[in-house]
Amino acid sequence: MSLLHASLKTYFGIHEVYQSKTLSLLDNTVSGVYLDNGFLFCISQENKTYLKQFKNLRIDSKGNLTFDQFTEISSFKGQDKIRTSSNQNYIGVTIQPTNSHTGGLQIYDVNAASSRFVPLSLVGDLAFAGDTMAYVGDMMAIIPIDVARATALPGILIGINFMDLLTVKNIISGYSYQS
Repeated sequence: MSLLHASLKTYFGIHEVYQSKTLSLLDNTVSGVYLDNGFLFCISQENKTYLKQFKNLRIDSKGNLTFDQFTEISSFKGQDKIRTSSNQNYIGVTIQPTNSHTGGLQIYDVNAASSRFVPLSLVGDLAFAGDTMAYVGDMMAIIPIDVARATALPGILIGINFMDLLTVKNIISGYSYQS
């Protein structure tokens, strides 16, 4: 089992625990998802405009962090949540509105190594349903996103009383590949 938190990666094996080490490339990492194919995708602090992608990030026998490949993927300021679809074909990153950019959902196609952006007025939590739909929290609604077309569909309203404003904070899906 490995744990990624901020700029540390710690390995807990059955009979050993390696000391936490830092890696300068992880210095501003906020959260990430580690895929079965060995890729780690990380979001950065709010002022960064890229996602980090590592291939085979691991701890060697001396406790040092190593990796086979590192790539910066173009993204946007305001990165907030990162999730992967259940088949790990897509990575979703919610983008909070900033002075230079509207908020929305960045959808990264892992197989095609390409991104698309779905603009949204309000951006809350994120969950995927399979590889076809993503759901983003909004004010009094959940916004379904058609992942293949990178298109927002009409919102699913939660409540109808606009006097009692509510914000959707947490959306949970039925699988465990979330950071």
